[in-house]
Amino acid sequence: MTLKLWPSKNSFRLMSNSLQPDEKVRVVDAILKVCIQRPNSALLMAHNKLLEKDPALYPLTTSSLKIASIGEVEYSFNADDMFQGEIPSRLVLGLVSSRAYSGDYKKSPFNFQHFDCNFVALYVDGQSLPTKPLQPQYAYRNYLSAYQTLQSIGSDVWIPRYEYPQGYALYVLDVNPHVDFNTKRRGHCRLELRFAKALPESVTLIMYGKFPEMYRIDQSRSVYKQ
Repeated sequence: MTLKLWPSKNSFRLMSNSLQPDEKVRVVDAILKVCIQRPNSALLMAHNKLLEKDPALYPLTTSSLKIASIGEVEYSFNADDMFQGEIPSRLVLGLVSSRAYSGDYKKSPFNFQHFDCNFVALYVDGQSLPTKPLQPQYAYRNYLSAYQTLQSIGSDVWIPRYEYPQGYALYVLDVNPHVDFNTKRRGHCRLELRFAKALPESVTLIMYGKFPEMYRIDQSRSVYKQ
């Protein structure tokens, strides 16, 4: 087993108010702890007998991250087939300054601003999912429907509603909330965003998709996707 850790740029992971920032992160020491379990021989033999008849099935949720750049002064954005024919069971969207995403000591890459986005729609094979596009109006503090999408994550978010437009504007679209690991959905998806005002700067769109997978392990210990 080979494990590689690739550090991000210092300007991405650090923030500074210095006129000429040059702060760095230096790893002084690191320890990797690995737990090894050794099953007894009787259990291994029982597993081998079971694998002679049928392969072992392991459901697993995988993820894929895509990014897209939206230019300055744009009013809309469209993306077709972001995941090459695969339909995510859940899609999380966030907008961040391109300068922050590329690395800037003055900006946080985790400051997901709303940029006056007033329309978020995902179409799967021509059908809008969820059934109604999100249409927040941040100028009038009307963004409850967008904020409530965070609740679909299924765990406590700990983001108060009044803080949502202040750097936590994430949109969670549940395409298939009842995941069936036996059927992986394929088709064509299209994303559409609109903005009430022209974008004041270049923006990076983060698209985080989750996909149900089913892995099989046969008697020869070969692992493959269903």
